[in-house]
Amino acid sequence: ENLIDLYFLVGTKFKNAVEKVIPSLAPRVYVTGWPKIDLLRHYKDQIYGSTAAQLRKKHGSFLLFSSDFGTNTEEKVDGAYLQDKKSGVHSRMCQADLRRKICQRNLAEFRGMIAFLKRIDKDKNILPIIVRPHPGDDKGIWEKELKGCQKVKVIYEGNSFSWILAAQGVLHRGCSSATEANLMGVSSAY
Repeated sequence: ENLIDLYFLVGTKFKNAVEKVIPSLAPRVYVTGWPKIDLLRHYKDQIYGSTAAQLRKKHGSFLLFSSDFGTNTEEKVDGAYLQDKKSGVHSRMCQADLRRKICQRNLAEFRGMIAFLKRIDKDKNILPIIVRPHPGDDKGIWEKELKGCQKVKVIYEGNSFSWILAAQGVLHRGCSSATEANLMGVSSAY
């Protein structure tokens, strides 16, 4: 409590709770909102609108698949496992086998997504799809696996907010892009 100079919170509900539990903090507690949420909800067009318009002009109407696999190759699965095993942190070392199973499941789901995207690439009733790999994904494997697709393209450039705003809809696996799309008024599907 003595180490806290200022305490910033997202809303009055939290402010009231802190002041009730630690009354001495009251003069140092400030409600600031949630900048990312507030910006996406109220100022998306001013911040990202012109870039989104450029993306729509360049790519036309499209759906955005926002990846969140993180481990989309055997090497990434092995790397995550070894990183935990060699971390020196007891809890990570103990959970390495579990993490390996989760990473292997992600890899299997990645392979299923590749098959799905190749299948719908041939469907003339579905808009083109732009795949935005997760920063942790091996982007090269996306490009290799989807090479030859006509309507499915792999693009990783710029900020994700502009791409979400430019898209007709966002396809996702339960990642934060779904929440961001919702805040910006863009449809999403799981």
